[in-house]
Amino acid sequence: MIECVKKFGQSWKQFTTFLPTRTSKQIRERYLNSLRPDIVNEEWRIEEDMKICSLINEYGKKWKMFEDFLPGRTENRIKNRYYGHIKKIQALSLSKKRATTRACLSVKVLEE
Repeated sequence: MIECVKKFGQSWKQFTTFLPTRTSKQIRERYLNSLRPDIVNEEWRIEEDMKICSLINEYGKKWKMFEDFLPGRTENRIKNRYYGHIKKIQALSLSKKRATTRACLSVKVLEE
C-alpha cells in the first residue's frame, strides 16, 4: 500500500482496484492511522501521557487538534491511549467520575 501511495498519491478510490476486498474509506483509514511514514510506533512516554491530560483539561476531547501537540501520534492513537490510561485508573477507583478527574489531576500535579 505504501508503494501505491508513492505511485498514485492519496487517490484512495484508485487503490480499490488493487485491493478489491477493501473500500476506499478502509484503505484511507489504514494508511492515515497505521502506515504513514511519519507515525511514531514507539512506546508512549510519561511526558506524552501528561501532555494528553493537560490538553484535555485545557481544550476538552479534541483529538484531531492534539496531533499538532504530539507529532507522530495520530488522533486515533491519542484517543485510544487516553481511554486505555483512564480505564487502568478507573479499575483502582470506586467511582468513574473521581477516577477520570483523579487521573488528569494527578498528571497535572506531576507537571507542576
